[in-house]
Amino acid sequence: MDDHSDVFANDAVMEAVRDAIGDQMWTKISWQLLRYNEQLTSSWQSFCEQIQHKTRYVFWLRRDKADQEEERWGEIPAGRILDQIGQHILDMDLVQEVPAGTKLLRAREVRDNEATAAGGWGAADLGTVPREFARTSNRMSPAGIPMFYGAFDQDTAVQEVARSEKRRLAVGTFELSRSCRVVDFTRLPSVPSMFDPDHGHQRRTLLFLHEFVAQMAEPVRDGYDQIDYVPTQVIAEFLLKAFSPDDPVQGLIYTSSLNKRDCAVFDLDTTCCVEQTTGWDAQPKPRLGLVPGSVRMIEANS
Repeated sequence: MDDHSDVFANDAVMEAVRDAIGDQMWTKISWQLLRYNEQLTSSWQSFCEQIQHKTRYVFWLRRDKADQEEERWGEIPAGRILDQIGQHILDMDLVQEVPAGTKLLRAREVRDNEATAAGGWGAADLGTVPREFARTSNRMSPAGIPMFYGAFDQDTAVQEVARSEKRRLAVGTFELSRSCRVVDFTRLPSVPSMFDPDHGHQRRTLLFLHEFVAQMAEPVRDGYDQIDYVPTQVIAEFLLKAFSPDDPVQGLIYTSSLNKRDCAVFDLDTTCCVEQTTGWDAQPKPRLGLVPGSVRMIEANS
């Protein structure tokens, strides 16, 4: 204002104009930097690029000039994006308790050499696959690391298995013996207006998280599951193994890529899938008990 004092009749007029304008920021000093949701999105995309095509197992150890350049321009290096996402999961209260007694449905294809009567199928047949048979990659778990995948309704459980021609399937219902802490991505709040007095400050974080959760539910390209599943496998492993070591998370609830309904994955191996006999729910570690009489055989078309 002082640089243009010569255009005012006197100092009093200049002061009146100065007071009318006030002290208001019209743009950020660092206006060329990415907005926060753009930082997160760009950093997540960079993370996916690295673990899919550059360095899969030691990405968090990398610390080079590229990381320093990313930080300079407001981006988050790949080795730190998981911690950032984890913090926002806590901020949005997505860690929840799934109560004991929660029921999860699971389906499995009946092969030609297997029993076709419902009574011939038990918890060991329908539960988490033994690790020696975990030869294929899944959305949240790589080959060799089995986890329990289940759904909250039969249609979703069936669709997650019946991917091609008409098949005969065994479907059963498991029940949780203990409450479990989970990250429930289906509880994500809607994106607020920037003018919301209570939640406007969360707008950019939620813009990113909604984009992130939508990507988790995207169908993989045919024949590319070993590549396309890697980001969700890494985020699942981080949340289940490293995110909260003092009070660990044991499962994730997310949206099925097939019908957009809720489904779940639990870090419970085949030894945790048991029959509901006397004392089945007495162990301190959570178990999944097969509900007696719940197994049925169905014909499914993809």
